[in-house]
Amino acid sequence: MPSPAVRSLVLPLALPLLLTLHTPLAGAQPECPERIRVVYIDAAAEPFFRGVGQAIPEPPGLFVEWTRNALQRLECTSRASFERLPPGRIAHLAPNEGQGFDLLLGVAQSSPLAELLRMPAAPSSPQADLSVAWQELFLYARADDPPEWDGNRLKLKAGQSIGGAANTVMAAVVASRGWPLEPAANHETALRKALARRSAAVLLPTAYVDQRIARQDPSVAGLVKLTPAVLSERYYAAATAHFHRRHRDFVHRFWVEMCKQGNALRAKPLSCPLSALQDS
Repeated sequence: MPSPAVRSLVLPLALPLLLTLHTPLAGAQPECPERIRVVYIDAAAEPFFRGVGQAIPEPPGLFVEWTRNALQRLECTSRASFERLPPGRIAHLAPNEGQGFDLLLGVAQSSPLAELLRMPAAPSSPQADLSVAWQELFLYARADDPPEWDGNRLKLKAGQSIGGAANTVMAAVVASRGWPLEPAANHETALRKALARRSAAVLLPTAYVDQRIARQDPSVAGLVKLTPAVLSERYYAAATAHFHRRHRDFVHRFWVEMCKQGNALRAKPLSCPLSALQDS
């Protein structure tokens, strides 16, 4: 048995350790919500989303894989479910308190949905950037009759319009430019309309079309990209206002983890600081 002198040395040294084991660590993981309903659009946008319709293919695309990884790091995987919905349905459900979904993947700051959801604020510096991905929006048209586009002015013939999926950043950008909009239910319908000459061109993110053009996919035969880009956009993981209000700490940690996942595609990784959300 240790002598009284030894015990007098050991106990003071052991006490801080015992207190540490019973005290929550600073920055400990937030408690998982009872359920986490994740939704994303029912259109392909490779490499971020794969497949079309409600089915979730394997592999599902980078945004879905990154979400799974982020939830695993937060130890909340078992609480999550995934569903694919049309943009119009997502826009309808977004303002409904606690109904429909909790998290939405791939939302641009300029999207109409951004006004209905909670997202990280546009960064004032790269050190405060919590975006998941960066994408460019281009006009795509039939190669045999593309409209003239120089980066500032788009020359359309009388009666021509530009296609864009309703309730997305594409439709908002077309409207902000003053171009006549040919609305569509989703990206694929907008693309089909352009190929069928129902619109002069269609505005789409590069991730949706470029890989198909590169591999000469028959679904985009005769389609060309008009340069330069119309717009460059940051994309985020968003939360409904109701879910953010009830699970603020979890949502903020999730945003940080999603930002870190996005570093897999960045030439220069972001630091993704939780401190960037102190006022959110």
